[in-house]
Amino acid sequence: MVELTERQRLAGRGVALCVVGAMFTITIVGAFVGIPMFLLGVVFLVKTLFAGGDDAENS
Repeated sequence: MVELTERQRLAGRGVALCVVGAMFTITIVGAFVGIPMFLLGVVFLVKTLFAGGDDAENS
């Protein structure tokens, strides 16, 4: 089984939150939940840019 690095986990969470948040924003009521979810996903994606470069250590 392949272990994911911290960077890959953050990217996966970010993409998932962005997609779910975008789906929630279709309705007005869902936008109250979807927009913060979407923004949290973007934060996770930005964190992957600054995550430690431990990918080389595991190879």
